[in-house]
Amino acid sequence: MGNMYAKIRSALDLFGGKRHRIIMLGLDAAGKTTILYRLKLGETHHTVPTIGFNVETFHSCKTKTNCARRFRQFFDHLQWRNTPRKIYMVGLSNAGKTSILYQYKFNEATSTVPTIGFNVESFNYRTMSFTAWDFSGREQLRPLWRYYFDDTAAVIFVVDSASTVLMQEAAEVLHGLLKVSELKDVPFLVYVNKQDIPTCMTVDEVAEALQLNNIISHDVHVQGCCAQTGDGLYDGLDWLCSAIH
Repeated sequence: MGNMYAKIRSALDLFGGKRHRIIMLGLDAAGKTTILYRLKLGETHHTVPTIGFNVETFHSCKTKTNCARRFRQFFDHLQWRNTPRKIYMVGLSNAGKTSILYQYKFNEATSTVPTIGFNVESFNYRTMSFTAWDFSGREQLRPLWRYYFDDTAAVIFVVDSASTVLMQEAAEVLHGLLKVSELKDVPFLVYVNKQDIPTCMTVDEVAEALQLNNIISHDVHVQGCCAQTGDGLYDGLDWLCSAIH
C-alpha cells in the first residue's frame, strides 16, 4: 500500500490547470463512488452499488502546487494517517520564534538561548500533528533557509513588535519568502510578538509596515501575540489549521 500511495502522489504532482480524465477502478464495495463524491462535494454521501459507471466533474484547486497538496491530504485521510505537517518558522533574530515553539510543545514559557542553525520539534494540536522547523534569524545564516523549503505546509513568520528599527528589514525578508516558488500557495501566519511591551507597535501598525494589506498571492493572517504568556498563539494556530485543511 505504501508503494502504491507513493506512486499516486508522484502522479498527482503532474496535474496542472487543465482538465484531466481520471479512471477510477476497483472491486465491488471498495468505496470508489464514495471517494468520487467526496472529491466532488467535499463531504461523505450515502451511495448505492454502481451499475455501469458514473461520470462526474469536479474542480479541486486552482494551481498545480495546491492541487497536489489537496490530493495528498485526501489520500492521507483514506489511509487513516495523520501525517505531520511541516511548519517553517522564521523571522529576524530575537523575534521570539523558539519561545513560541516551546509554548506549542510544552504549553508554558521556557527559557531559551539564541538559535544557531535550527530547532526541530513535533507537537499535536486539535486533530493535527505538526513538525516545526525553527530557523535562526541571523543574517549570515538566512541563505541556508532555502535548502529546507520542500514539503512545507505553512510558514510562520515572527515579528518583534517592540523593535521598530528592524521593521523594514523584516518586511524585506518576509516579501522575499512570498516570492519563493517552493512556497507558492503555502499559507503564511505572521505573529506580531511582544504585544505585552508598552512601547510596542500595534498589530495594524505592523501589518502596514510589513505591507501585508494588499497581498493576494498567499493566504496571510496577522496575529498579535505574546510568546511568554501564550496570549494569541492558539488563535493563530486555529487559523493555520483551517488554512492547511
